[in-house]
Amino acid sequence: MIGLKCSFMVSGEKICYLLDALHDKKICVYDLKFEKKGVKITLDYKDCGKFFAICSRLCYNVKRTGYKGFGAPLKFIVEKWGVAVGILAFFAFSFFFDGIIVGVRYGGEGEELAPVVESVLKEENAFVFGTLDDKKAKEAESKITLSSERVKFASVSRSGHWLVVDVRLASPKPIPLDIKQERILSPADGIVGKIVCLSGMPLVKEGDEVKKGDVLIDGRYVHGEKEGVTYALGEAMILNPVEYVYFGVGEESKISSRARTLAITEFGDGFFVDSVTFEEIDGKTACVVKGKKPVYTY
Repeated sequence: MIGLKCSFMVSGEKICYLLDALHDKKICVYDLKFEKKGVKITLDYKDCGKFFAICSRLCYNVKRTGYKGFGAPLKFIVEKWGVAVGILAFFAFSFFFDGIIVGVRYGGEGEELAPVVESVLKEENAFVFGTLDDKKAKEAESKITLSSERVKFASVSRSGHWLVVDVRLASPKPIPLDIKQERILSPADGIVGKIVCLSGMPLVKEGDEVKKGDVLIDGRYVHGEKEGVTYALGEAMILNPVEYVYFGVGEESKISSRARTLAITEFGDGFFVDSVTFEEIDGKTACVVKGKKPVYTY
């Protein structure tokens, strides 16, 4: 290979015999340097075969340390093609896909609204493997802010190949203490997602199925043989099954993404999607989003 030279580290006894043998074979030596471990030597690539034969005959230890010259990069590619392909792929990715998003990082209370945020970003094609520009960022910020009354501030930006979503929630309003209610009733049909009893007796547990009007916490209690009445105080959350029907035109993926976003906006905080299907309703194809909406009572 024209212009290519090989460098070696040679160790063993009486290195001078090696130099004499190279001289006899008319092998040109470059960059000769003696060290404690042996001698560093550089030869033309075409002489490597003769060099190895001499070292083998004289019982020297030889370690190749690299290549030099104009042909060194090409030799590297030939021997380390996997590494070379990886390097070329990295530069190609950096050049052609500089704006591609590889993931999402949340700031503030962003993770609490992750389902809403992800639906909005997918609709704007600003999710993983998508792109983000100023217009998409403003649209996403507006939709995230409008998705819930609790959202006080939303920011969408890019840091390298990562999408950064910062969401700030307003402080919840204090709930007045009602010491007159004797029972806490279920506000909707569904499944008990959470129940915290501070006063009274809980009649259900998490995972129980309830109907609207069922007693969740009763102020009546039994102490020994006596039955008493106190006020019912606590918090309960019912997962109420709901569905959102959306009629749209276009690709199914975009329709389903749009329907999911609208459903989350419609049903508010905490709504999570169970399924997204396409059904025939009144002769038209509709996207039906089914899920559970949390309904709280105190």
